[in-house]
Amino acid sequence: IKLLELPRESLIEDLKKVVIDSIVRYKYFKMLEWQDYTHSFALHAMFMLRELKAEETLETVLDLLRQKEKFLNYWVGDLMTEYMWMIIYEIGKNQLDALRDFILEEGNFTYARVPISEAVCSIGQNFPERRNEVIDWYYIVFNLFIEQKDNDKLLDTTLIGLMVGDVLDLKATELEETIVKLY
Repeated sequence: IKLLELPRESLIEDLKKVVIDSIVRYKYFKMLEWQDYTHSFALHAMFMLRELKAEETLETVLDLLRQKEKFLNYWVGDLMTEYMWMIIYEIGKNQLDALRDFILEEGNFTYARVPISEAVCSIGQNFPERRNEVIDWYYIVFNLFIEQKDNDKLLDTTLIGLMVGDVLDLKATELEETIVKLY
């Protein structure tokens, strides 16, 4: 809690550097024996950014999520599907365009994209006044998937299935016709 009392701007900059360090020095840390006290810093930094509601750090967190599967498994592991959506939700809730762009980037790891959809779904659930905005977000994403049906670098059936599950959680019946086309 004392850390959160530090000056916000410099604390956020330092936390961004911690996240970036996990990318830059990945090979160094891979050579060390895994220890919670030496290898949990990136995740802790992102949780602090969430707590600070540091929306200006979204691109830094997305840069971490752009890394390869082995990297993400090393730093985040199973916590990717458990907790990452909470971080994205808090720092990305006012940046749906950036979240859409990320989910539509070719080559991003499936389970780095899943928390994006989970966060967007939660925005629609927790902010009823934004429900239509969230439904439009899914409509655009799904239609781009339909248009790019032959693009194996973009399409991912696991991701699509999980996103449809999020839409069902949102009870977005408005997307039924689009989902039928998607399948």
